[in-house]
Amino acid sequence: MANRSPVRLARKKVKNPAGRKYEYWMAFWTDVNGKLRSKTLGHTDRVSRRQAKVLRDRLVVDLDLKPQRPVRSPKLIEFVRRYLDSRTDIAGSTRREHETTCRYLCAFFGDDMRIDRITRMMAADWRSALARGELAHVQRSKSRPVSSEATLCKHTRNAKVMFKTAADQELVLFNPFDRLRGKAAPPDKDWHYLPLADLRTLLAMCPNVGWHAFLGLCRLAGLRMGEALRVRWQDIDWDRQRLTVWNPEQRRSTKKRTRVVPICRELYELLSAAFEAANPGEELAVSLDMVNRGGCRGMFERIIARAGLTPWRQLFQTLRKNRETDWAQNYPQHAVSTWMGHDMQVSSEYYLQIPDELYQKVAQEGVSALETGNIRETSPEPINEFDVSPYPAKHPQQDSNLQPSAPEADALFAQG
Repeated sequence: MANRSPVRLARKKVKNPAGRKYEYWMAFWTDVNGKLRSKTLGHTDRVSRRQAKVLRDRLVVDLDLKPQRPVRSPKLIEFVRRYLDSRTDIAGSTRREHETTCRYLCAFFGDDMRIDRITRMMAADWRSALARGELAHVQRSKSRPVSSEATLCKHTRNAKVMFKTAADQELVLFNPFDRLRGKAAPPDKDWHYLPLADLRTLLAMCPNVGWHAFLGLCRLAGLRMGEALRVRWQDIDWDRQRLTVWNPEQRRSTKKRTRVVPICRELYELLSAAFEAANPGEELAVSLDMVNRGGCRGMFERIIARAGLTPWRQLFQTLRKNRETDWAQNYPQHAVSTWMGHDMQVSSEYYLQIPDELYQKVAQEGVSALETGNIRETSPEPINEFDVSPYPAKHPQQDSNLQPSAPEADALFAQG
């Protein structure tokens, strides 16, 4: 009881709207923040003094077990607002995802719901309602409802983090979302692979050199769509053929804000042509006059149709995955992951794909090895009837107790 004042028992009279006075047993104490707290223990006509002292003692035990926990937890709308204000380490798309999760929580539980009243069963019902699409009306982007398991698990993880913060701050007794499944199944890696020959066909159908540079940065440098649109001429090192990529969404996080990506010969030619055609004073490599930021996906779909190619899912993300798959076949994976801007676990789980060329290469190498006799077609005969190994030993078998040879015998062997 060192962190608060002792709990004091007293009578308190309360007048109802009709003017009649009622007397209650009240417990008063001052919390760790210096704020006066009180709790009603019952009507004096129904609860005796002895019973009121027992209830007071129970309250003392509860306050000793949870000395920092306030009597009333905040409302859900108050908690999520304070949580978002405290997350200064996230920005950009990550912050928008957390805001969407907050809207889903408030839409299901209500703004006035006390966060300590949310049980594990209610949290499971929230996840089920989100999976059925019952909360899609609160999503501002009507074209992107919660339809995939990965998106559902993402919002579940966000809710886990929010209420873990509430549990750490002792606003709730436990995290009601901690037992919900927040990890989605491994992603399907059957995404489209765009060969360089098809890329040249697409470039031939592009309206200007701005689109040449845009698609080149996505396919040949592995940049995200937003990163490619923000590349500046000053970020390009023409002598060393390197590109510095800035990620503004990580400006307040612990991750690196920049990474350096190599520029291959094909991309160097595309950027050089775009630089020659750039307007005086133009800062961006992908000019605003040549590429409309709001219609990139629609224009890219039309370019694919003109080239006679079949459209694929995740238009720009697939180009980025293609680049990492190509790099991984020729360079160390730790270097490739650094160029792409994520760790090796993300590369192996979401990006890398085994192309058909590798299967054909292994098959052709096996046939050529058989033709040159490098692969053993038949197993050799065993050395003796006790040897069951299919391959001969490196050295002949000898007695385990070797004796030194006599000098005379050595001399005879040397003469013979």
